[in-house]
Amino acid sequence: MRLPSERELAAATRTSRTLATAAYDRLRDEGLLASRRGAGSWTALPGPGQADGDAFLPNRESLLDLAHAAPSAPAGLAAAAEAVRPAFAAQLADHGYHPQGVPELRRRIAARFATRGWPPPRTRSSSPTARSMPSRWCCAP
Repeated sequence: MRLPSERELAAATRTSRTLATAAYDRLRDEGLLASRRGAGSWTALPGPGQADGDAFLPNRESLLDLAHAAPSAPAGLAAAAEAVRPAFAAQLADHGYHPQGVPELRRRIAARFATRGWPPPRTRSSSPTARSMPSRWCCAP
């Protein structure tokens, strides 16, 4: 696969050309990049000494593995998950398709808004779309 020139890479990543050159030099040193002056740079297969699973990570000790860089669960999450387990099991018995949201969750959200003094959300029948929609579209005989 052809890679952009060092100038193009630096411009696209908004970094210095020195950094782009250093990155390409490192890839060349590790056998992962082949270049020819004036012709460009291409990805390359690792050399015969790097045929194992770590071919693309030759210096694994110096790398920070960001594939698993997720923080641990916050305190109390396990207890909260355990507390909702019965309600979750009840949801599994349902078809799970609620276009306007899970009814119990909608009730709880409305109650929370009501405690804050916010007006309740408009009902479906008061929305302009529902008012203007002919009854034959929503009510089967």
